Amino acid sequence: MKERDDKEKKEKIKDLMNKIKKNQELFNKDISNYIINCFIEKNFFVLQVNEINTYLSKSKKNEGTSPIKSNLKNDIKNSLENTTIFRQAKKKNNFELNLEESIKYLTSLLDTNESNISNISSSNINSSNSASKASKKKNSAFEKITAFIQYSPVFNYPENQNDISFTNIEENNQQKCSSYSNGDDYFTFGEQSQNKINKIINKQDEEEYIIEYNEDDVRKMSKNNYSEKEFKELEKKSNEKYIENFQDLFDKKQYLANLNENLKALFKLYKENNKNMTDFSELDNRINLNIYDLIKDLELNKINPYNKLSTAFNNRKKDFITLYNLFLIQYNSIKLVLNVDWAEDKKIKQINKNEKEILNNSINKIKEIFKEMQKDYEEAKLYEKQINEIISKIKTNLKEICDDFLEKKKDLYQDFYTVVNDIVNYPINIIKVNINDTVKCFYCYIDEIEKYYLEISDIIRN
Repeated sequence: MKERDDKEKKEKIKDLMNKIKKNQELFNKDISNYIINCFIEKNFFVLQVNEINTYLSKSKKNEGTSPIKSNLKNDIKNSLENTTIFRQAKKKNNFELNLEESIKYLTSLLDTNESNISNISSSNINSSNSASKASKKKNSAFEKITAFIQYSPVFNYPENQNDISFTNIEENNQQKCSSYSNGDDYFTFGEQSQNKINKIINKQDEEEYIIEYNEDDVRKMSKNNYSEKEFKELEKKSNEKYIENFQDLFDKKQYLANLNENLKALFKLYKENNKNMTDFSELDNRINLNIYDLIKDLELNKINPYNKLSTAFNNRKKDFITLYNLFLIQYNSIKLVLNVDWAEDKKIKQINKNEKEILNNSINKIKEIFKEMQKDYEEAKLYEKQINEIISKIKTNLKEICDDFLEKKKDLYQDFYTVVNDIVNYPINIIKVNINDTVKCFYCYIDEIEKYYLEISDIIRN
């Protein structure tokens, strides 16, 4: 049954895509269209980022007004990771097409194009253009289509960040309501949620994804391209930050660590104040299934792997700098020996040949550590995203418990409301370690020691 349903969905996607491709301007609106088309061409198989990159790189559609002119691989990764159209497969960097979400997206793209173009006023066009520029980096394909799209409430971010509602300005103004009235930061929707979402999206735009340089770019990375002052600033930025562990980044005030106890206290108080009610088991089930299971997933599957990756990244970054400095010491020592008269002695030359080999091995080790450090970072970012998704679900479920069970007696559960408010308003945090400054700086270090190695090689050879 599922196979037949999936087959029908795939045929629907093909049909929708064929209609969209008839309007090249519409097709060019977002790189997601190109990626969906890639899945179609590859018979909807699970694809790696590199496979998609290779396919799109060879495609003639990369020319002209295509949105994928440069930084293709980064654009592909951003689209894969920041929309619900695609979802992560079992292995890292493997993705599959979410059939239902793809149908929704393609349908909305066609509907928007066919029904709204003639009705958009000049003011809406202007607001759409400015919104498009502001969201250009990493907003989902849904958010780029039209000025009519509004963001979903803040509590569903990020798992529902791509939800859309086709409302006009008047309808949106009517949404100015809040579930609670204890200040602007309590569970608000409408305008206040719009502001919160915009802040979160702007923060996401600041996220650091490793820029993938080609061989020509890497060859140009040298300290010679910087003034002394500029390179010292680059070194400072590359060395000043390390990845924080889970508690320091996501739960510095221990709201999540104490949530289990707060929920137990809530349930006990709820039973005391509702002796004639019969929904104890329902509340218990909601807490167990919707919150305890999420906390358990965090503790068992996310926190330890994330902490191991952050520790590995930090250690490798320190090891890189240590080995680089040791290389410089060794290089200077060899030069010192080679510059004295008795360095002509055959035994001394043999020693230097051995040390030259050690230098070469050191360079290889430094490059290996550099590569592993970048891998640690990318995997830590993947866990960071999953952790924030779980935390966002916890926020949503806490809010729903307040709505469904505590609304009529807020005064009795003020302590729990405070707990929920603290958790909901705790920011969505991201790893910020100046990764691209680090990468550029370390490439310069590698270029430097490779030149020193060639210099020593020439001296010993002569």
